[in-house]
Amino acid sequence: MSRHKETERWDDLRDAGQFARLVEVDDSWREGLDRLAELARRILRVPLAQINVVIGQEQISLSSVADPSEWASWNGPRTAPLEASYCQHVIRSGEPLVVEDALAHPLVQDNLATTDAGIRSYAAVPLKNQEGVALATLCVVDFTPRDWAASDLEALSALADLLMREVQGRLRAEMALQESETWFQALIENGTDLTTVLDAAGRIRYQSPAYEGVLGYCDASLVGEGFTALLHPDGVGRWTRSFLDPLVNEGSRASAEWRMRHRDGSWRTVRGMGVNLLHDPAVRGLVLNIYDVSQARHLEAELHQAQKMEAVGRLAGGVAHDFNNLLTAIRGNTEFLIVREDLPEDAKADIREISETTHRATQLTQQLLTFSRDQVLEMKVVDLGALTEEMMRLISRLAGVNVSIEGSFERDLLVEADDGQLSQVIMNLAVNARDAMPEGGRLILETREFTVTEEYSLSHSQMPPGRYALLVVADDGEGMPREVQRRVFEPFFTTKPPGEGTGLGLSICWGIVNQLGGHIHIYSEPGLGTTFRIYLPRVTVDHEMPIPEPDVPRPSASTVSGHILMVEDQPEVRRVVRRVLEAAGHSVIEADSAEKALCLLESSTTEIDLLLTDVLLPGVNGTELAEQLTRLQPGLAVLFTSGFNRGELADQSVDMRNTAFLPKPFGPTELSEAVARALCY
Repeated sequence: MSRHKETERWDDLRDAGQFARLVEVDDSWREGLDRLAELARRILRVPLAQINVVIGQEQISLSSVADPSEWASWNGPRTAPLEASYCQHVIRSGEPLVVEDALAHPLVQDNLATTDAGIRSYAAVPLKNQEGVALATLCVVDFTPRDWAASDLEALSALADLLMREVQGRLRAEMALQESETWFQALIENGTDLTTVLDAAGRIRYQSPAYEGVLGYCDASLVGEGFTALLHPDGVGRWTRSFLDPLVNEGSRASAEWRMRHRDGSWRTVRGMGVNLLHDPAVRGLVLNIYDVSQARHLEAELHQAQKMEAVGRLAGGVAHDFNNLLTAIRGNTEFLIVREDLPEDAKADIREISETTHRATQLTQQLLTFSRDQVLEMKVVDLGALTEEMMRLISRLAGVNVSIEGSFERDLLVEADDGQLSQVIMNLAVNARDAMPEGGRLILETREFTVTEEYSLSHSQMPPGRYALLVVADDGEGMPREVQRRVFEPFFTTKPPGEGTGLGLSICWGIVNQLGGHIHIYSEPGLGTTFRIYLPRVTVDHEMPIPEPDVPRPSASTVSGHILMVEDQPEVRRVVRRVLEAAGHSVIEADSAEKALCLLESSTTEIDLLLTDVLLPGVNGTELAEQLTRLQPGLAVLFTSGFNRGELADQSVDMRNTAFLPKPFGPTELSEAVARALCY
């Protein structure tokens, strides 16, 4: 503890008591006063010089210096009763006092110091503070009568002025130092960074108060402990190499990142900077400044995961697009074969197996599109609480008798969603929870309102502030280690044995929730179960409900025919489409690009009734081709196809609103009916 706190915060002395306390708490003050008193004694050639204060009924000598050769046996009093004080008259009047012969001076002739101690001559000047108040005296004493010269008093006055300037200057300097120390101490004690001082052996000499808020260690509970005991065992060697070793030289600096143990046993990721001040006598230690980066690293990991999922989603959408083209050709050709009467029954059985496999492959591509958020959703306002409670009855039949289901559902939690897709999310999470409890357990379903504040938004993947409907699906099953949690939403990732899961269940949940503008979070610990939390933006009660489209009778594909320009860059798809359309009575002109289609039309005298085109073509795309042709032939019917859905086409800046659209893969019947509708309307 600094002495500056003990001497209070003075920039000037207000009373004699403060003057006395300076000497009491700091020997350097007494030494300074003694030097000045000795200087006065020598200049005025007297046996005794003193600096005195009067406190209460006593005179106290803050400094008393005698000539050891002349007065070796007299050590001078440190205190004297008030009736023995000459200095009281100087302090009371604030004026110098000169006594040439004490026996003849009316103020002191009866004084104890005159009659008993034998003082015969005395000269003193007051020591005044900045306000002119006399606090003490600088005096010289002789034991014989003496005629004091004017120069003697001038010398004492000069020394008194010098002393008070030094006292006041030193007080101001000490106060400035004390304020600086207080300021830095306030910074350290109220800062969020961990300030640590280690000795040469790596033991903690000082821990700042921030340790309690960041790591849970209060007061000085770590002082004396080895710093490496706080480090994660896996990182001690790396910390030594990357941080401690570079600090071996005086004044050297280093920085690194490592993990430190919280008092509750968990781990925090921190970044620290250190400087070697072992050579500095004021410090004599390694000074570390450490700050918690756990939240920052968590957000970086979430951002990285989101970017990875986005990339995987785009890959999945691209794969689904190409696969849909292949499935279109496979479905068309299998349907052609299945109706042939010249094929033996065993061949038809094989074809039916191919058709069934194609159907399952189509479902798989739909799941991939759901994950990649490209599935077309039929949006409407849904009460999340009511939907989850309704799903609970179905889940209870699937969960089995050894799984107890608990539900808590807040109603009127309105969200905008596709209720079928949202039901799939709830079902997938429930089934996943059931599978995590092979020996039985509890499955908890809960819906409630949740408000995301600005602060919560910053620490949870930038989830926008606002009111959300929260769906919680929790179990007390096996739980997941962190490495599994990091990959749990990746498509085709599964911890189940081969043949027991596709690994698409949770990735589909992720895709649907993101497409709905929501967020899905997972928390799990091995042996302690898993909790999924889904946040969906709430809508107000007066949200405009979608208006259902009126039922329109479908035209018969067999009664409509026309001239069709078919533009498709995949040759196997062109062959199937041409065969289907010609079988339905249409005449077909085919092209593999928009440029080729325009050339064919220029050389043809036949006016076309329908443009059937893939949206994404090499060069000029299908929508641009449609715009050019409808300008040349107003009223031309247009039917678009694509292996992508409307959602991803919109992401690629292709406006597919208010257009006839047939998603791939499609079969001959779906194609024929879509063409018939386009020709009729």
